[in-house]
Amino acid sequence: MENSDEEFEEALGKSLKTIGRNLQRLRTIAEKDLTEVAKAVHMKAEVLETIEKGTHEMRVSQLARLCAYYNVTPVDLFKYSEA
Repeated sequence: MENSDEEFEEALGKSLKTIGRNLQRLRTIAEKDLTEVAKAVHMKAEVLETIEKGTHEMRVSQLARLCAYYNVTPVDLFKYSEA
């Protein structure tokens, strides 16, 4: 059975929110501010902010840089957390 475009968009939105929450949590744990992390991963702070809000469809290269910075895997970022 094929998923509809609407179902795909809903699943994508949930995944982006989960990734964003996890990135924000990691940044808080690391006691870093948004600008500091953005500079370290060669990204505009505004872009990182939208990623953390779960409203930006990031590139694979952005995901890879963020994972390397926090020393996590992409799978770690997809895991649901209650925070």
